[in-house]
Amino acid sequence: MKPVIILLFLFISLQLSAQKKVEETFSATAINNVVINGNYIFKIDLQTRRSNSIHLITKIEGEYTPEITVAHEIKDSTLYIGSVFRPSFALHNDKLSAHKVVSIEIVLEIPEGLKVYLKSDIGSAKIKGKYAFITAELSQGNCFLNNFIGSGLINTINGNVTIETNYAQVKAHTKYGTLTKESLIYGDNTIEINSINGDINLKKIEK
Repeated sequence: MKPVIILLFLFISLQLSAQKKVEETFSATAINNVVINGNYIFKIDLQTRRSNSIHLITKIEGEYTPEITVAHEIKDSTLYIGSVFRPSFALHNDKLSAHKVVSIEIVLEIPEGLKVYLKSDIGSAKIKGKYAFITAELSQGNCFLNNFIGSGLINTINGNVTIETNYAQVKAHTKYGTLTKESLIYGDNTIEINSINGDINLKKIEK
């Protein structure tokens, strides 16, 4: 019986060591812009709230969990967020090998009315709330903008784009995907959406 208990304990310990969750809250009074380097980040959940603080939740799972973290820095009124490997760590193969053995998710809550720039090689983005302007550049992942209020530029290569908004002027183009658009009420916000292979779906919200 004891060997079974020991093996179970070791299995649980290994599982826990391969998982990491970090929650941070800090002031946003000096921040006007947010830049997210989402390389190696599989899911990006971005939302706004009426607050003067920023709340960041990071979840990391996989073989490389002890070797990677999501760091942030505030410089010149801009918050920079991105994944960082330990200086002593080196990928054995190519850059993409890390994606197979580590999964990173972030949930970021920021004040309303900021400018945001995010990009990711593999990640999908879920964006909700009010922004001054948002730029999203995604290579493989999808982009879902839910109850989105503001202006923006969304570019994807293979990912689909779904946007729920209103009172805006929207230009949308996909080279090889399908485009579905509902008529919006004209507004001052301008949104441009471009994709090469992805589908684009524009939905009207009643706001």
